[in-house]
Amino acid sequence: MGKIFIIILTVCSQGFCQYRKESVSDEQKQLKLSLSVGPSWESTLMNFFNFKYIDTFGTICVPFNYERNIQGFGLSPSISLLYNPFKIGIDYTANIRYDYIHHVPSNRGEVNELITNHFISVSKVIPNRRNIDKPDHLVGIGYGIINTNKSFVFNNTCNMNTEEEFNLQFPVCAVFYRFPVGRHFYVEPKVNVTLKGHPVNKDYQYLFYGLRIAYSTN
Repeated sequence: MGKIFIIILTVCSQGFCQYRKESVSDEQKQLKLSLSVGPSWESTLMNFFNFKYIDTFGTICVPFNYERNIQGFGLSPSISLLYNPFKIGIDYTANIRYDYIHHVPSNRGEVNELITNHFISVSKVIPNRRNIDKPDHLVGIGYGIINTNKSFVFNNTCNMNTEEEFNLQFPVCAVFYRFPVGRHFYVEPKVNVTLKGHPVNKDYQYLFYGLRIAYSTN
């Protein structure tokens, strides 16, 4: 009976030690992968914060409203890879929406198309020191491509009313802050700053904003 007790105690001890070892290894994983998805919204409504005045309709020859083809609701999936020792991560986020391409009067008119924006960013976790049981906050900065591979058609009044195609794609710098609202949900407000390379005027630099609500696997 004593030998049986010793065997049971030995097996239980080994199992407990193995459990502890696995638990510690889970907590100390160096890389942590997470997926998230949710609705997003982008807008230029607060453009009074812009750095300088922007000519809304570009030039006479290119009648393009710089606020068009930006505003709208979409679906925003994301994948994040966190390096735990330094609490630094890399994020890829897409913004997908089915929306109008606002052509200036032409034979094509206004058509619905699938419009995508793509962002690559570096993020830093801000630990929740007040309550370690709650999810951490996160801040990030990155680079984005807006209206990927999209263009609009217009009648060029400066060239005998010839119908021309104009590129809508341009780059931005994105800054965002992510805070949890529950165990698996978070809200992410974002500010996008246009970089040199805007379709209408390469020197245009203005702000537009995004808001994302997502469900995360972690």
